[in-house]
Amino acid sequence: MTGQTYSGGSFEAPYIGGIVVDPIACTYKWSDGTPFDYQNYYPPGPSCDGEGCLQLFADPRTNLINPPAVGYWNDIQCIVVQRAFICKKAAEMVTTI
Repeated sequence: MTGQTYSGGSFEAPYIGGIVVDPIACTYKWSDGTPFDYQNYYPPGPSCDGEGCLQLFADPRTNLINPPAVGYWNDIQCIVVQRAFICKKAAEMVTTI
């Protein structure tokens, strides 16, 4: 996932668009259906306990995990209201004269 863009809400723990493919194997894909080409779970990885969505730990002031998990992913329940989200879109070529 490249070209990440912030859109709306708080930066604390945005939803990053990963959804569970197989809850038993604990495998995910992007919400557009493409397979993961990058993973950055907080060790030891997703907990695989029925949490089908992913969030990004983004704000060190609100992250109470020790050691700091900023930049890492965490699996969460999809019913959790997220304060922000990150989207991906194709790059656009802009020409100026």
